[in-house]
Amino acid sequence: MELVNRIEHEIDTRAKSVSFTEKGKEMVRTLVPIVEGIDSTFFSKASHKEQKSLVQILAKLIADTTDE
Repeated sequence: MELVNRIEHEIDTRAKSVSFTEKGKEMVRTLVPIVEGIDSTFFSKASHKEQKSLVQILAKLIADTTDE
């Protein structure tokens, strides 16, 4: 589909630089609003307070796994 470019690092050939092609950027511009709409519908079932609590709990869980 040619959505991303992968370029080898000049010095460390194990490393790659990845960027979107124009076709990839167009796909992102098309899909992001769709995903945001789905997210909005999904999370609208929870109150603002519940959403805030969820974010805090998820942040705590993420922080706990990165400390190990």
